Amino acid sequence: MDTMQYGYSVCDLSHISRNETLFTLANGYLGLRGDSEEAEGSYHKGTYINGLYDSEPIIYGESAYGYAKNHETILNLPDPKRIELEVDGLPFSLKRGVIKACERGLDFRTGQLLRHVDWIADGGQRIHLDTMRMVSLAEKHCAVIRYTVSAIDQPMHIQITSYLDLSSHNQGSEDDPRVGSKFSSAPLQIRKTETGEGMLSFIAHTRNSNFTLSGAAVHRLLGQEVEEKLDPSRLSISYSLTLQKGESVTLEKYIAYTHEDEDAIFLAKKSAQKGIAYYEHSQKAFLDEFWKVAQIHIEGGEEYEQALHFNMFHLLQSCGRDGKTSLSAKGLTGEGYEGHYFWDTEAYALPFFTYVKSEFARSLLEYRYSILDKARARAKTLSLKGALFPWRTISGEECSAYYPAGTAQYHINADILYAVQKYLAATASQVPSMFVEMAIVTARMWMSLGSFAPSKEGKFCIHTVTGPDEYTACVDNNAYTNLMAQNNIDFAISIVEEYRQKQKRLPLEVLPPELE
Repeated sequence: MDTMQYGYSVCDLSHISRNETLFTLANGYLGLRGDSEEAEGSYHKGTYINGLYDSEPIIYGESAYGYAKNHETILNLPDPKRIELEVDGLPFSLKRGVIKACERGLDFRTGQLLRHVDWIADGGQRIHLDTMRMVSLAEKHCAVIRYTVSAIDQPMHIQITSYLDLSSHNQGSEDDPRVGSKFSSAPLQIRKTETGEGMLSFIAHTRNSNFTLSGAAVHRLLGQEVEEKLDPSRLSISYSLTLQKGESVTLEKYIAYTHEDEDAIFLAKKSAQKGIAYYEHSQKAFLDEFWKVAQIHIEGGEEYEQALHFNMFHLLQSCGRDGKTSLSAKGLTGEGYEGHYFWDTEAYALPFFTYVKSEFARSLLEYRYSILDKARARAKTLSLKGALFPWRTISGEECSAYYPAGTAQYHINADILYAVQKYLAATASQVPSMFVEMAIVTARMWMSLGSFAPSKEGKFCIHTVTGPDEYTACVDNNAYTNLMAQNNIDFAISIVEEYRQKQKRLPLEVLPPELE
């Protein structure tokens, strides 16, 4: 068994939804769900940018002071993966014709999703379809697809149509945010589309959260001289040609998506100039460096070894690394939990990066620092001192409409600072002022939340909290919460003393007014 790849060689259509999640490719910024290029037979076609969300007010049957105000939901963006194939007018689909062979594999060393289908159309025409998909780990806005069709035993007319599919939308769910979301109207509004020689593009704007998104795809057809047909109404480009027996044609698709101050058309054209070989080389170089540290060998346990490598690869793909985004509950595989960031990142995922890719761990902690002002505002709303980090969020505001499982999980403050503590211990780095500030304001929250209770022999007690199990809500003196709060306070004291000794002062922004 090759433990550095995962795939299948038997086509089972009952596993489509699961496989789309497992075969997701991403780079911490852009995520392409592992759905097939063709629409028919896909379960849910998904394209995501980490942290790109829209919001709308939470509607309560009866509201109260301190309740979260807005939903925040990651958006399913126009689909750049869609490519449709017709063979002598017959559409290619795994639900049609005869499948002679069907293989798909995710290679952890190259970061590529490979697919091979040996297919016979209802008219008897036999083709091989080979595709390669890759989301660049080196250039966060870029992805590439290579799509090759081969005529096996007879001449045939084929048509390849590539899209930026604007019909993609979020998966709906009225009651369960683990599945999907609900919007009162379309959250992403297409403002402009453009077509040109080998190029498709769009510009869109979110309805409430004020993001601008631009996307583009540049195409190159190899092996044939064919006139392209642009369809602005469907934002598609088609190529029609005849393949003789044994001939092949390859379409290369260079994709660029951005919600930053970048030009997607420029990025896609530049990507096409570099070519797929450039991205294959840079992808492997990135992963070679990662696996040099991360790869694990389990003697006599190949299946466990493969499972570990699979999970490490998905963690690497899902992790925000710009200091402005984090790692959402479902990574960039879908819309479950609405793309929210939870404390699970700091408790479970961040320690992995601390020891394997410490610069990513720091980026995740920088994200928490970037939302510290909103955590301060949340604490003030709840009449607490310092700062209180949210249970569920993207922008930094609390998004959970269920107070007992959300806001009452005060332990989140301590979880985040425990991750800081582990990071500093593992990297032996100089203590940055942002960590000192985070330690102080989170410790202040505990001192204002709890109290020394005469009925408990003067011991410090913390009442009405929800522990990490989330099922026993609003209890007194939860063991995990109390122990983590104690650690948070002790760590704050130690990090302040260490910072004072080395810097001779504290950053002014964290001092209480009476000491400034």
